[in-house]
Amino acid sequence: MHWLSPFVGLLALAAAAPSPPATFTEPVKGIDNKVFKRIVHFLKIAQATYAGDSCHIKNVPRLATFYNATTDIYGWISRDDATRELIISFRGTVSDINHDQNLNSTLADMSATLPECVGCKSHGGYYLNWLSIQDQVYARLQEQQEAYPDYSLIVTGHSLGGGLAGISSAHFLARGLRLTTFTYGEPRISNPAFADWLDLHFKTGSLKTTGYLRTTHANDGIIPIPATSLGYRHQGLELWALDPPSAQNTWVCPPEGFCAEASNNGTGINTPHIFYFGVGSGNCTKTV
Repeated sequence: MHWLSPFVGLLALAAAAPSPPATFTEPVKGIDNKVFKRIVHFLKIAQATYAGDSCHIKNVPRLATFYNATTDIYGWISRDDATRELIISFRGTVSDINHDQNLNSTLADMSATLPECVGCKSHGGYYLNWLSIQDQVYARLQEQQEAYPDYSLIVTGHSLGGGLAGISSAHFLARGLRLTTFTYGEPRISNPAFADWLDLHFKTGSLKTTGYLRTTHANDGIIPIPATSLGYRHQGLELWALDPPSAQNTWVCPPEGFCAEASNNGTGINTPHIFYFGVGSGNCTKTV
């Protein structure tokens, strides 16, 4: 079986583009408890990725890993039989190599790998990171989708891993895959053209329709960078998590300029960035 056969193809994607996402102008407090449990579930998996190969999460076995030694980019594909999902998780920053890549904020043209997204540019460091592992990820994913053809696809990551989740999700979508993306502490990764393209195809106008949930945390110092003055804009539907963590203390936010961006007093990789819902980066939660 061809690995894309269960999914829509590129021509269908181009011919049946969804309507632009609806907009709302005020944050809405509180989300459904089932949604809250889902975002915490994938946050634990994203944070566990920092622990590397030594982490084995109960009931979510790791099927394959991918790694590039030059860029120090790592992640894994795991399987959740209870929800019938394949989960790709990208690790965030752990090394000086990763930190240097984070500083490469020159916007890079994406037409060579994503010609469907006209005028789209992404963070130069993150895009190079994705290019360094894309062949491994495609190959590993193909193997698992052939073994589990009726499983849904989830993509997740925290921080740098969230940036890679966003860029890779666009490429998965362009290859005809249907997926849902959950990111945490994700910096801005692209120009408005790319953000618009993702918002359009992931239907991010409401919590009922969105396929891209970008969770932020009060005073996370990474959320506001790179600056909008450098040509960047966030994408995805923002879920703003306040403390103490709960479904009722999580806000659904309008695009850019509200919530995490409007009330942020944090700088850089600070405690609110490392800890989401009380779970820190590198925490190998065995009972997700």
